[in-house]
Amino acid sequence: MFPILLLAASACYGQQPPTATRTLEGKVVNRLTGEPVKNVQMMNCGILESPVKLDLKQPVTIEDVRSLIGSVEDDRSWQLVITYRGIAYICDRDEVRHRQPPRIREYPEGVEFGDPQIAEDWAKEAERDEELLRQGSDFVYIRFESYCEGNGYVGSEAAKDHAWAKKVYDELMRNWPKPAHGSTYVDF
Repeated sequence: MFPILLLAASACYGQQPPTATRTLEGKVVNRLTGEPVKNVQMMNCGILESPVKLDLKQPVTIEDVRSLIGSVEDDRSWQLVITYRGIAYICDRDEVRHRQPPRIREYPEGVEFGDPQIAEDWAKEAERDEELLRQGSDFVYIRFESYCEGNGYVGSEAAKDHAWAKKVYDELMRNWPKPAHGSTYVDF
């Protein structure tokens, strides 16, 4: 089972990605393996995720979405995400990549159109996604288009915009538990 990331601490920007996280029980574990880590000092460099989280397996209202949108300030670029467990929250955009499952294969030199390895990797990713959904992992499953700093997509003023809250609500409902268009990246 993978670690719970709801209270994750992270390395500051420009440093190596975090290898440890804190579980809900307060234990420090390796974020990829879930194994206990000893003698690690957790460092938190600011709010990296919204304090409001929505469990999409339970009934969610537009008012809940307004609370989510208003729970972070428009002071950086954010991204709405849904975990394999069905928890929706807003996360610092630069932090999202550290909360996704490891890639099936790296392509450091790129690939050519039609490369059979791509289809093979997609099939493996689909199998992995099904297993992580069954496990209810806290890895990020679905990512939405970034909310760039200063554009008014989050914060108290954005939460007052009924049309925006409705759009976010509709996209959350449309893309859980399976992405509407097959892609785990959703463009508004």
